[in-house]
Amino acid sequence: MEGVDAGAVNDFFLIICGIWVMFITLMAYWLHGYAFAFGEGSGFIGSKYFLTLGSPNLCHFFFNYARCAVATTVALGAVIERTEPIGYLISSYVFAGFVYPIASHWVWDVHGFFNPLQSKLPVQV
Repeated sequence: MEGVDAGAVNDFFLIICGIWVMFITLMAYWLHGYAFAFGEGSGFIGSKYFLTLGSPNLCHFFFNYARCAVATTVALGAVIERTEPIGYLISSYVFAGFVYPIASHWVWDVHGFFNPLQSKLPVQV
């Protein structure tokens, strides 16, 4: 996706960065991202399933990792040529390990703040 805008000079760099981002996203989401997104805890952040230990379903982990990887690639694709490679990789870790999991916990987890099934939301009549 970024290769169209980047030009022929940076295509190799984009391919290498894409591979590294997928690896970094997997590590961040495996270490603590999945726990923050789907672990039991408060409405703000989850606190169970670190390193996917005790996770009831690894298919659920990989499905949500793929969503996290796509979101990371799309969100950071706008800055790939505007940052240094190390800054891009650090941003990928922060987005995949903290930003995306916390936001997804708010919406998709049963205890999340913005879950439509949550009874704490105000009901409009």
